[in-house]
Amino acid sequence: MTAKKCGDPGEIKHGYKQLTGTVFTSSVNYFCVDGFVLSGRAVRYCLSNGLWSGDLPSCQREFWESFFFLDFGN
Repeated sequence: MTAKKCGDPGEIKHGYKQLTGTVFTSSVNYFCVDGFVLSGRAVRYCLSNGLWSGDLPSCQREFWESFFFLDFGN
């Protein structure tokens, strides 16, 4: 029996992934670059139906950094 393939789990802007494979029981871990925090689950798994678990996470700018760049009308 051939293992079900899930394909590429997707890329995230301002982040990167570490992938163990693309077949059933494989996993992918998502990370954000400095200045960004992960929104959503960091780990997804390749399921027996050929789909990745959960939704693709995203990287959001850290609050203090967003606050720093606000324009106060000056």
